[in-house]
Amino acid sequence: LYISLPPYTELEWDNEYDRIEQLDPRDDVYPFLRQADMLMTDYSSVFYDLLLIDRPVLFYAPDFEAYVSSRGLYVDYQSHIPGPLTRSTTELLGALEAQMMGDINYAEHRGKVLEEYYHHRDGQSAERVYDAIRTNVIENVD
Repeated sequence: LYISLPPYTELEWDNEYDRIEQLDPRDDVYPFLRQADMLMTDYSSVFYDLLLIDRPVLFYAPDFEAYVSSRGLYVDYQSHIPGPLTRSTTELLGALEAQMMGDINYAEHRGKVLEEYYHHRDGQSAERVYDAIRTNVIENVD
C-alpha cells in the first residue's frame, strides 16, 4: 500500500508495517500511477488521470457534508464518481475487499466519465495545446 498526501500535508504515524509506504509528497505521483492496481482517494482530481489507464477507484469521503458546505463541488459528486463512495472506515474496508475479490465493477461508469472528459486520447494533446497557444496568443501579439 502506498500513501500519497498532498504537498505540505503531514501524516504523523508509526509505520510498523513493512508493506505500507508513504510517498514523498514533493515527488510527482503521476509516473507512479501506471504501477497502481487501484486508487483510493477523496475529492482529488487525480482519479481523472487514472481513467486513462482504466484502473478501479474507491472514494473515501467521511467529511462529505462539511467539505461540500465549505468548498463546494463542480459536479454532483455522488452520481459522477466512477467507483463506490465510502464514508466510514468500515465501508472503505468493505469496498476494498469487494474490489479485490472482483465483486464490484465500475468499468462502464469509468468509461462514461472518460468519454465525457477526454475527447482526444491519441497522444497528440501537447501538439494541440501548442497550436492553440500559437494561434490564439502568439499570432495575436502586436
